[in-house]
Amino acid sequence: MRLRSFSRVFRRLITTHISYPESDLNVYLDELKYYIPKWKDIIISKDRNEYLWILSIKLFRIHTFMNLFCKYYEFKKYVNSLKNV
Repeated sequence: MRLRSFSRVFRRLITTHISYPESDLNVYLDELKYYIPKWKDIIISKDRNEYLWILSIKLFRIHTFMNLFCKYYEFKKYVNSLKNV
């Protein structure tokens, strides 16, 4: 449950950052940093849908992962626009 809750909040922050790139989410990310699930929670969790997200956040840190994911999303959008031409 803890993994899914954290993931939902983090995905909403990503959506906000993508929709409003000029928004400053550092305060929210700094607060959310205290609620990143522990390794024990990740290992014993039966919820494998959120596993990759949380693992990536643990490895890359929350700010870095947010930036990387948003850049990936922009790149994916750009590539898809080229396919439609």
